[in-house]
Amino acid sequence: MTYYVIIDGVKYFTIGGEIQDEEKFEKQIVKRFKDFEKVWEEAVSICKSVDKGILLSQRYFYESVYKPRRDYLVERWSKLYSS
Repeated sequence: MTYYVIIDGVKYFTIGGEIQDEEKFEKQIVKRFKDFEKVWEEAVSICKSVDKGILLSQRYFYESVYKPRRDYLVERWSKLYSS
C-alpha cells in the first residue's frame, strides 16, 4: 500500500507522514546516485520478479523483498552509482 495526497490535481507520495514533493525526492533520493535511472531500473526489475500478492502486502514486501536486499543494494548502488 502506498500513501499519497492529491494537491491541485497532483499526486504526492508520503513517507513517514511527510509529503515527498519533487524537490525532496530529488534531494533525498536522486542526487545520491550518479545514474539514478539504472538504480530505478534495477529496483523495478526486482519488483517485477516478485508475486503481486507480496507487493500488495506492506508486511510481506518488507520482510521478503526489501529487508533481505536493502544492505546489499545500498552498498552495491553506492559503489556503482554514487555521486
